[in-house]
Amino acid sequence: MTRPPTSLTPLSPEALLALFAGRCLGEHLLMTLLAERDTLTSRIVAEQSVDIAELQRQLWFRIGEESRKGIHSGPTETVAELLARAQEEAGSEELKSHHFLLALLRDPGSLGAVLTAAGLDLETSRRIAKEAT
Repeated sequence: MTRPPTSLTPLSPEALLALFAGRCLGEHLLMTLLAERDTLTSRIVAEQSVDIAELQRQLWFRIGEESRKGIHSGPTETVAELLARAQEEAGSEELKSHHFLLALLRDPGSLGAVLTAAGLDLETSRRIAKEAT
C-alpha cells in the first residue's frame, strides 16, 4: 500500500493546477498546510504563537457554512491567481508550501483577515522564512 505524502514541499505548479482543476478554496489548502509538521510553514505558524487548533476550527466552520449554503462566502480565486502570488513570494527560489502560506496571507478576500486575526503577520512570516532559507 502506498502512503500519501506527508508534506507539500516542494510543490509542482502543474500538480497543483491538476489537483484543484482551475479553482481553489483557500480554506482547504490552508488546512493541508496546517497539517504539515517539521516544515518551514509549521515553523512560521509556531513562531507567531498561533493557536493551530482554534484556527482549524474556524476553517472547518467556514468550509461547513459554504457547503451548507452551496456558495462561497468570499471571492474564490482561481488556482492561477493563488499560484501567481505564491510564485511572487518565491522569487527565484523553488516554489514550496510556505510560499502558499504567504500568498494566502495576501488573500484579498476574507481568508487573509482570518489568518491575521489568528496572529499571523505577513512581514513577520516573510522574515522567518527568509532567515530559515
